Amino acid sequence: MAIKIRNLILELNSACNNNCIYCYLPQSAEIQKINSNNYFKKNLLNFRKKNVESVDFTGGEPTLSGKLFELARFAKGIGYFNRTLVTNGRMLAYEDYCQKVFDSGINAVVLSFDGPNEKIADAVTGVPGSFKQVVKAIKNLKKIGSIKIGATIVVNKIN
Repeated sequence: MAIKIRNLILELNSACNNNCIYCYLPQSAEIQKINSNNYFKKNLLNFRKKNVESVDFTGGEPTLSGKLFELARFAKGIGYFNRTLVTNGRMLAYEDYCQKVFDSGINAVVLSFDGPNEKIADAVTGVPGSFKQVVKAIKNLKKIGSIKIGATIVVNKIN
């Protein structure tokens, strides 16, 4: 029996601008320099040839990768139907960056939502102001209008 792969997950880097209490990556994680755009493009192409239609761009924090926009455009160009950015959302608080994400071909965003209010969320992420940035990111994404928005919530003893 053949197994059908439905979704490709590309981890673009291991760097992050949060310091979440639940994170599995070491605090000193640096951007991976091994994986070039050609490496990612080769994998995107190989999996697309196997009829994989969805790709998730993850990290660390994929918005800190200089590869995101080019790879999203490439994935769209070779026929990936779903192109999802899985992010902590902080960079999307900037309208111009948010628009660039959409313009690159990302058609869905899954945001980390770490608590019901600023005090709790900021305690989970270890970054003062991160909650306000995620709320602003949601508003920016809603302005674009034609992008799907989802959330991940890691339940822990603080939130």
